[in-house]
Amino acid sequence: MFGAKVIDQSQYEARMQDGFNRGQARTRSHPGRLSDVADDMWNRGAFTRVYWSGAAYFTEVDRALIAQGTDLTYVIGQYSQYCLRQNSSGWQLFTQLDKVSRSKIFTDTYLRYYQRRDFPSISSGTLQKISHHYHSETEA
Repeated sequence: MFGAKVIDQSQYEARMQDGFNRGQARTRSHPGRLSDVADDMWNRGAFTRVYWSGAAYFTEVDRALIAQGTDLTYVIGQYSQYCLRQNSSGWQLFTQLDKVSRSKIFTDTYLRYYQRRDFPSISSGTLQKISHHYHSETEA
C-alpha cells in the first residue's frame, strides 16, 4: 500500500507498529516456539502472531538488505524472474533468496526466528529507515 501510494510514510510506520503490537500481544496469549505455533496456528487461533512474526522477519531482512545497498523488492523481483519454482519448502526459498542477494541474511534470520518464544522487537527507527528508503526510491 505504501509503495502504491495508497498510504503515506507516517501511515505505513503507524500501521506496521500497530501490527507488531498486536503480534506481541498474541505472542503472550499463544506462547511457545514460533515453529510449533505456526504448525498448528489455525487450531490454536494464532494466525495474528504468526502473520506479524513473518512481517517482522521480512522487516528485519529488508533493513539488512538496505544496509548492503539492495532491498527486499529487488531480491524478490530477481527471485521471481530467475528462481521461482512451483513447489519448494520454506528453507529452499530462503536459500534461493540468499543466493539472489549474495548473502546469508534470509537463512541466518530464519534460524533465529523459528525457535523464538518472544516477539521480535522492531524499532520505530527501523521502520523509518525502511519507509525513507522506499519513499526516496519512488521520488527518484
